Amino acid sequence: MYALTRGGTRDAVADALHKERIPTIPGVHRMSEYSTPRKQVLFTEIAPGYPSSRKGHKMQNQDPGPLQPVHNLKPYKRFQGTHQIEHFFRTAASLDVDKQDIKRYYEFVDQKVVDLLLVAQHTAKADDRVRVEPRDLPITKGLQESIHAFEALDLDIGLERILEKTVPEPQIDLPYSEETEARLPAIAGGLSLAFARTFKIIDPQLKHPATEQWERAFRIFDLLL
Repeated sequence: MYALTRGGTRDAVADALHKERIPTIPGVHRMSEYSTPRKQVLFTEIAPGYPSSRKGHKMQNQDPGPLQPVHNLKPYKRFQGTHQIEHFFRTAASLDVDKQDIKRYYEFVDQKVVDLLLVAQHTAKADDRVRVEPRDLPITKGLQESIHAFEALDLDIGLERILEKTVPEPQIDLPYSEETEARLPAIAGGLSLAFARTFKIIDPQLKHPATEQWERAFRIFDLLL
């Protein structure tokens, strides 16, 4: 299996002037670099049985299940809105969070918005529709109440403005309507409020959640969404 990892095409390789052997690295069977007057092309051959990529945080290793996978997630601007997120967690659940916690929070929003859109896509397909509408999103009574509570709480915080810029835009098989896209920041806010308050259910005396508490909160939401 070969993967193109730097600019160029396979046709350029055919016209290569020379080929230089590059030392192997763990998990890579062979690396070859081809130079032309205008560009360089680097191919790597992955050793059989070795994964082509690995994600470092175990909360990211989620099996998408029978639903269609998501492609090309919009990357987050990490740590954007740090002040608003810190203020939100203090107001919503009397919690103090640091930069590592904010990274975990963004992972949570990313994961759960994608999960909701995957289910919404499945519903839209089952109804023979060509795009995802807000009614396709699996919004439960509890989540709807959390969305309303978040919107009231956020008047003095401004987190929803940050979520408008950072909520992922996954390319699912079906397009989603402008109304669906417009609702995603508030939905992410409702999820955020429920998530923050989950820490207090895990430990009512908790002030600064550790990795163990974050993992527990993730597992709880994985059972529900």
